[in-house]
Amino acid sequence: MKNKNPLFFILLGIFVAVVSCNREDKRATTSFATKQEQVAGPSLQGTYSVVLKSINQEGTDNNATGIGNINIDGDNMLIKINMTGLTTVAHKQGIYVGNSCPDDAEDENGDGLIDESEGKMAYGDLYIPMGADRTFPPSSSEAFIFSEKIFVPSLLAQLEDELILEGKVFIVHAVDSKQKWPIACGVINRLTSEDDPK
Repeated sequence: MKNKNPLFFILLGIFVAVVSCNREDKRATTSFATKQEQVAGPSLQGTYSVVLKSINQEGTDNNATGIGNINIDGDNMLIKINMTGLTTVAHKQGIYVGNSCPDDAEDENGDGLIDESEGKMAYGDLYIPMGADRTFPPSSSEAFIFSEKIFVPSLLAQLEDELILEGKVFIVHAVDSKQKWPIACGVINRLTSEDDPK
């Protein structure tokens, strides 16, 4: 005989809802744990370097060069960039999804300058932004050091995919009131990892 007691069906509905919620919580916990493993695991930890070379030989910041290091230790990513040959206009820094720096082949309009839209054909879209606009000293200065610390778990929460630095492109842009244009570029290389012998 079938159970037609209303209480039975109410209890059955509550049981099904609880089981369903537990499954969703487990999926969410697994996803979060996976991202945390990316932070703690050897796939990220280590030191990276980048050599920044001038992109445009014409116009502003045509002598811009620099070197940089990125170190991921635990939950923190520390980025240090040492630039020279810059003017007093504002600058922006960032890591982009591409794998190469633009050259004369990207200068589609033949004006002798690689602008933002032309440069993106090589270095792609912005991957990791850094800070607000920053004003660098005149190019006669010996050096300027830009540094920024990024909390990796927060960064992972913003990214749609896993965090990968090796092979990505670091770009420095000059910025004025009307536009921004790339002035220095370098491909990020990995120097050490957590798995390296100590």
